[in-house]
Amino acid sequence: FRDKFIATGVAEGVFQVAKPNQLQAILAHPHLAGAVVAARSSRLGYFSQQLAQRKGAILPVISSEYYDTLIKRLITEKTISIDTTASGGNTSLMTLVEDDE
Repeated sequence: FRDKFIATGVAEGVFQVAKPNQLQAILAHPHLAGAVVAARSSRLGYFSQQLAQRKGAILPVISSEYYDTLIKRLITEKTISIDTTASGGNTSLMTLVEDDE
């Protein structure tokens, strides 16, 4: 799994693959921004419960059936910005959309 992340060109160390005995400390870490869990993992529910019980920001649990799809979700971002003020409420005049190629 780790090799697939590195093969995408993502800098080493950006994603961490945790061992079971590290989970409690990682899930409680204040710098945690979310968790990525294989959809078939028996721990998916555990991760969701642990993150839901944390105080503060709501953190995502991202999962997918297939690792390649999961990795793509992590490294692909699409942003749509709409400013309706200058267009008199007509969002089609101010929508920035980049089509997938």
